[in-house]
Amino acid sequence: MQAEAREAGANLDLAHEARQFRDWWTAKDGRNRDWDACWRTWARRAIAKAPRTAAASLAGRRTTPEADRWRRWVREFRSNRYWPTDDAGPRPGSPDCRVPPEILAEFGITPPAANDPKPTDLFAQGAAA
Repeated sequence: MQAEAREAGANLDLAHEARQFRDWWTAKDGRNRDWDACWRTWARRAIAKAPRTAAASLAGRRTTPEADRWRRWVREFRSNRYWPTDDAGPRPGSPDCRVPPEILAEFGITPPAANDPKPTDLFAQGAAA
């Protein structure tokens, strides 16, 4: 079961879960026809509920080519101020910016209010970015 937990990327100590399982059923005075099946069910539920390791979380995150393209453009904009307006529209910080909000958030950029008449210079000297 520990191998199954590792494969799922679960951050879980199954030895601790085994002690919990034994104590719970002892206190309940439980009787089962198939203790092995009961344990596997308990362990699989624990695996499903367990937090994932960082590597498993990243591996499970699916990115689309479009999201990757937006990330590449924002990274380039941060490093050299170039923004491909023909493809990407108004640059980050402009009221009509088309960068998806979740990508802006990844880079710590808060989109301006829709009624903000002037674009902000997000990467000016001294600005927190």
